[in-house]
Amino acid sequence: MNLYELERELANYYQFQYFEDYCHNGIQVEGKEEVNKVVLSVNINIDVIEFAIKEKADAIIVHHGFFGKSFLSIRGNLRDRVKKLLENDISLIGIHLPMDANYEIGHNRIISNIIELTNLEPFNYGLIGQNEKGFGIVQIMQKIENYLTDRAGIKKGSIKIYNYLNDIPKKVAVISGESYKYFEEAIERNVDLFISGSIAQHIPQIALEEGKAILSIGHYNSEVMGIIALSHLLKERYGLNTKLIFNENDL
Repeated sequence: MNLYELERELANYYQFQYFEDYCHNGIQVEGKEEVNKVVLSVNINIDVIEFAIKEKADAIIVHHGFFGKSFLSIRGNLRDRVKKLLENDISLIGIHLPMDANYEIGHNRIISNIIELTNLEPFNYGLIGQNEKGFGIVQIMQKIENYLTDRAGIKKGSIKIYNYLNDIPKKVAVISGESYKYFEEAIERNVDLFISGSIAQHIPQIALEEGKAILSIGHYNSEVMGIIALSHLLKERYGLNTKLIFNENDL
């Protein structure tokens, strides 16, 4: 598949044009024009690049690529990463907020599917849904944990529970990444359980005072799901050979 055709397909599928993002979504480093094998991961780092070189991949697609929309200084580890990509003619494609928000295979949609939420509605770049199955908070945590272990080899025990609800959650918000800033907005929308990537130190106290519950999955762990889903899409729709690589990271 042509690299620029792949970028156009991704831009259309994820609707890049609707996002004011911290980075350029799409090709960040240009490698060879023909793409047959793609490595996918959450972050770009030397381990991922070395894995792509070993796998003889043509491109890498990540959620967290190079941040910043233009670079006037390529130094330190950024220089090392760019140098390795260029030396091996490997393209880098980053998809940031559009991958969180995508309604079909975004991180938050997959998490919502894992815990079987219904009546989904948009919430910032995440979702709010109903826990019609009546799962308890520990059950919900276990469903997410099992997915991360089975699909990405991530060890159990990294999800943190802050439960001041003392009831079965009826309304659940799911928002990946550094999403604690939306917690109080979720409370205003009568959410009982807030499933986030990461939280700040003052957030549990608000949950205590408001009688709410939080599952903090970890920023990295909350953004594994959309990478796995995109790997399946690239295989099934475009016939690309894909490989996944994940690093242990409970932050």
